[in-house]
Amino acid sequence: MTHSNKMGKVLSDSGLQLLLGRAQASINEVSEMFMSKFGSIRISGGESWKDGIYFVTEAAEACGRAYMIPVSQFLQMMHQLTDPSDTVLRVQRFQTAVEGVPIIPTAMFNHQFVVFETQGCWWWSIEKNAEGLTLQRSRDVKAVRRRYRQQPRPEEVLLEEKNGTCDIRELVSFLYSERELTKIYHAFVSNCQHFVVDVYKHLTRSQEEKTLILEYSERYSRKVRYYL
Repeated sequence: MTHSNKMGKVLSDSGLQLLLGRAQASINEVSEMFMSKFGSIRISGGESWKDGIYFVTEAAEACGRAYMIPVSQFLQMMHQLTDPSDTVLRVQRFQTAVEGVPIIPTAMFNHQFVVFETQGCWWWSIEKNAEGLTLQRSRDVKAVRRRYRQQPRPEEVLLEEKNGTCDIRELVSFLYSERELTKIYHAFVSNCQHFVVDVYKHLTRSQEEKTLILEYSERYSRKVRYYL
């Protein structure tokens, strides 16, 4: 190897080390920021979690009516506040940044939620975080896609989209029978992504899979049978 080639290799190696060092510093900075800001809540999830579901019935209104529905009243109130036979037409899965942390599609540092449209001309969103489960409804898709509990959310990115294969009744049955209302948030074993994947799959399941789940739900509880 000539002297000039050796010098070029040294400079190249030095440049690579510098880039790697800067990248590692950035990763460390983001990790420290994330842990200092969210660590105490998102690792355990128990401090802020509330069983049940927070339901915003008109998300487009600045002071839209919202209900914190406890587990004991979930089936009854959902029966009163929604049309159980309202058919799901289209389902979308979105990703947003966690505040202060950039979206990295392959990383765990992002928040996910599901948006779906029903035949009754409603748009809905459903999601899970350290506060609990949140269900939102509006005639305006932007109200559920770009707002969370009446507050703006970070810009969203569409991950996937499919046609729906069920109705509101089946979603309610799924949430109740699978005990999603009481599964406390945990960053590693029960987070927003776990919840969203399960909900998305349920809303877009084939007819055969859907039938099996409904049969299980009917056996699980008399309350579910009453709602159906």
